[in-house]
Amino acid sequence: MSKKIHILVVDDETAMRECLRDWLLEDDYEVGLAASGPEAIAMARDYPWHVVLLDLKMPGMDGLQALAELRQVAPNAEVVMMTAYATVDTAVEAMKVGALDYLVKPFEPDTLIPKILKVYQDLEASRDSRIEVGAVVLCGGADTYHPEEGKNVFAYGRQPGV
Repeated sequence: MSKKIHILVVDDETAMRECLRDWLLEDDYEVGLAASGPEAIAMARDYPWHVVLLDLKMPGMDGLQALAELRQVAPNAEVVMMTAYATVDTAVEAMKVGALDYLVKPFEPDTLIPKILKVYQDLEASRDSRIEVGAVVLCGGADTYHPEEGKNVFAYGRQPGV
């Protein structure tokens, strides 16, 4: 991979953080570790993480609170929630707050690594497909406007301001 993927692992359990770090380093990812939501938020302010692996249940600030703040300080980072206490309600709430995906602990590297690679590829593809223009595109299509032919499929000039 030509560009390193920067992953922040946020979990209050030391063993889980270190296990994830070791798995990710084996595949040549750049990895940061945070033991709490506030620590993750501080790290997200200082560094452009591509992916955040965020534990749901942590003392003090839980994962949903941390996720809401991460969306503010690092809006371009994709967040994957992790939990051993999976419920449909928590998964739905995490997605509403801005999580991209949800992993149920315990999981294997064979589950995690492809998910991270897909998240990063989707993130890069969306960045590559963005264009900046000096006008607003009102509609799109395969047809064109040819005034000399009288063909005006988009009704240009028929409505005020168009």
